[in-house]
Amino acid sequence: MTNGQASLKFERGIVQNHDGTRTERNAGAVGLGYVNKDSQTGSVIFKSSSKLEIRLDEGSEDKKQYLLYNAVEGKVNSDTTLFAKVNVSATRNSTTNSTDAQYKELVAGVAYMPVNLDRLNLIGKYTYFEDYSPISQTDTANIEKERAHVLAGEAVYDLTNKWQLVEKLAYKQGEEKVTGFDFTKTQTWLNISRVNYNINKDWQAGAEYRVLIQKQAEDYKQGALIEVARKIGEFIQVGVGYNFTDFNDDLTHLNYTAQGPFIRITVKFYDR
Repeated sequence: MTNGQASLKFERGIVQNHDGTRTERNAGAVGLGYVNKDSQTGSVIFKSSSKLEIRLDEGSEDKKQYLLYNAVEGKVNSDTTLFAKVNVSATRNSTTNSTDAQYKELVAGVAYMPVNLDRLNLIGKYTYFEDYSPISQTDTANIEKERAHVLAGEAVYDLTNKWQLVEKLAYKQGEEKVTGFDFTKTQTWLNISRVNYNINKDWQAGAEYRVLIQKQAEDYKQGALIEVARKIGEFIQVGVGYNFTDFNDDLTHLNYTAQGPFIRITVKFYDR
């Protein structure tokens, strides 16, 4: 049983910039999706989605922006699922004939969820990304260009119907270019140990301990996080909590301003 869909969108408007100038914007997007399900069980065997978006800005400086997104996911067997994603974007300044920004992300991974041992879930993922930021856009560390390889693995095990253990380990080997300097190699480790408690079928409480190690800077950070979450329907979970550390849990987009309260929305896209 197969199902395909397509979408087409066009937008036209005026953007009021912070410096008082105005930009005329034309944007268009086209998307394609495909799903193949088992005719007997209804479970998803293969699915893919693609999107191409183009944005044209005309103002004091003319710019062209492109975004290409592709994602595929397929079952090897009842226990194993492979997935991949490609995300590429670029901003080209037609007035100065230069590239203002560029981003590339390539992802490949595997999820192992054995039917005969449904207490266990294993997920492994490899990511390569390049991020060249606009000249005017720098973070707190003034990193204007970055490229990196990231390996991440996560194991989830249900001890009982109430208690669940989650272990996550990630490693990032990258190169960063700080304003005024050449590329510098970096190695970063992230380890997260989490315990979840199912209060009932809808509510869950969790606590985790995080460790972040940056080898070159000899920097060591650690701390805790607490969260309460509720299921909404079959595939969505909404959680609120407090992060006592100043870093997030994604080495691909590492953020050192994550301390404080947060809201997290988790969506499940797989079928058992």
